Amino acid sequence: MPLRITNEIARQEEAIAQIEARLAELSVSVPKVDYGITEPDIWLPSDESLRHVRAIEQLTAGKQAEQLPSKLKKLWLPSVWWVPIIVALIGLIGVIITSKGIIPPIRDTSFGYQVRVQAKDTGEYIPNAKVTIEVSGQAPLDGITDSNGLARIFISSSRAGKPGRLIVEAAGYKRYMQNIDLTMGTLPDVVQLERMSAAILTPIAIPTETLTATSPVTCTPTPIGILATPSLRSTPTPTLTETPIATPTATCTPTRIEAPTATPTATDTPALTPTSTPSYTIEFRASKTVVNPGEWVILRWHVENVQAVYLDWKGGVGAPGEGWDSRQIWETTDHTLRVVLRNGETVTRTIIVTVGE
Repeated sequence: MPLRITNEIARQEEAIAQIEARLAELSVSVPKVDYGITEPDIWLPSDESLRHVRAIEQLTAGKQAEQLPSKLKKLWLPSVWWVPIIVALIGLIGVIITSKGIIPPIRDTSFGYQVRVQAKDTGEYIPNAKVTIEVSGQAPLDGITDSNGLARIFISSSRAGKPGRLIVEAAGYKRYMQNIDLTMGTLPDVVQLERMSAAILTPIAIPTETLTATSPVTCTPTPIGILATPSLRSTPTPTLTETPIATPTATCTPTRIEAPTATPTATDTPALTPTSTPSYTIEFRASKTVVNPGEWVILRWHVENVQAVYLDWKGGVGAPGEGWDSRQIWETTDHTLRVVLRNGETVTRTIIVTVGE
């Protein structure tokens, strides 16, 4: 506060003291109220006394007006200082509570899942098998087995603990499905696949009757000789004469009679019946034909009685039977299955997968 104002206040207080002393001398009861005086109970003071009183009230009002901002400043500045102090205290309390475990931290329930795919009959590892985990309302998770039959899939927190379905597929094996709960430590470590039966993998040959030509019967004639036995027609009676007569002898010459020759008859040679081409089966389908950009589609085929199977005219020959292939679709695409029949003829099947807006 300036020294001038302090001195002025001191002079006014001294004047007030003098007025009070004067009033006491005059035996006037004037109660003091906040640096001013009220009207007298009995006697009113003189004009000079009133002027002094008004001057004192004006000075007092000025003093209070000057002191008021200082008080507000004294009250305001600590309030500003308390803001960072309170914030620091709140942060300190939060650190203490967290360190003591009163508020448990948020747990990350995500985990990595590893499964091995084997053949059920031999136990051998199955490479390139597709492992899929489906959760309702979310995109499926896919993994492909390596040369050791292992597939690794990351389970995020949004899927952990929820029910789902495990699907394993491999060419030449039956499809495997199992309902699961996506909880770490409860999922199967090994999945064994059954091979498809030979009736599906190997075309069934249709037996055809083969006629064998029979050689004609040949009759060989056999000569039969008939010999006549000589017999005496008469017995000569000897005559007693001096000259004996020789006894005649009957002579028979045998005649050879040829037996009739049988003429062989030619037997008709049976004609061979041509064998018809075995029937074949071709089925080609897609899991979806209308998808969103980037969505996966699984193409499946089932064929019988064929030589080879090609998908989209690209490398690799699919084994006759059942097979599949997964594709990520970004634009409308034609997918063609080319099948070579046993007689060398080529048959195609085409599926169009359309990408929606």
